[in-house]
Amino acid sequence: MRGKISVFLVVGLVISLCALTTLAQAQEQKAQLYAIWDVVVKPSKVGDFEAAAKEEVALYAKYKFPYAWSVSRTFDNHYYYLFPVENFAAIDNIFTAFDKVAKMAGEEYQKMLDLFAGTYEYVQPSVYSLNYELSFFSEKQEEKAAEENFFFIDILYFKTGKEKEVEKLMKEMIALIEEKGAAEAQSWYCYQGIMGTETPVHYMVASAKNPIDFYTQNAKMWELLGEEGGELYRRMMTIMRKRETKTGWLRPDLSYIPKEK
Repeated sequence: MRGKISVFLVVGLVISLCALTTLAQAQEQKAQLYAIWDVVVKPSKVGDFEAAAKEEVALYAKYKFPYAWSVSRTFDNHYYYLFPVENFAAIDNIFTAFDKVAKMAGEEYQKMLDLFAGTYEYVQPSVYSLNYELSFFSEKQEEKAAEENFFFIDILYFKTGKEKEVEKLMKEMIALIEEKGAAEAQSWYCYQGIMGTETPVHYMVASAKNPIDFYTQNAKMWELLGEEGGELYRRMMTIMRKRETKTGWLRPDLSYIPKEK
């Protein structure tokens, strides 16, 4: 991993797709930083990349790498390596840990890096902030999170200088969602781009068991919001530069969780 990143002289990382928290916890938390390495894999090399990624997990586990990462894959072959960080300074600790593993593993580490050769196009680092105030969810939805590995990302790029208007409209939408009980139908998390992204941008992320489950939940949410919700969204569209969507799956088989000491 360290070798894949260092050539880009990065300082960033990013989104945790579906960093699921209970409602009570979220109300107490401030915005949480997340970091990502977005690895764009060649379609013809997906199998080789994933085989190398599994070897990478095994190596880091062997040398007791202390930081967890999760991996999500979108259908356009972007693999997002996700790290929660307390602040920007904490990223240095991750790099230090990468270097420590590389020194301990020696030739074994280099052989692992060689497995990735030719499997990806480039790596894009960035930093995002999970904004709880602009997210909406219910405890009922959170209880189902462990079963949900499919995700949908609605990427909203807003016009420069419209940040306060965006926040006002989103809070109006959240107030309507609470009034209508729409969060019981579907939860959404708001990730705001901080570094390495076009700004201002909001990544709105929802999870589900599968695509059918997602669209069923989404239809129910909009049914509850009715014309009032549609009008609010139309107002929001007037201050957007563009909108994109991504879908994909969480990949626990490529993720890493340190064993407890």
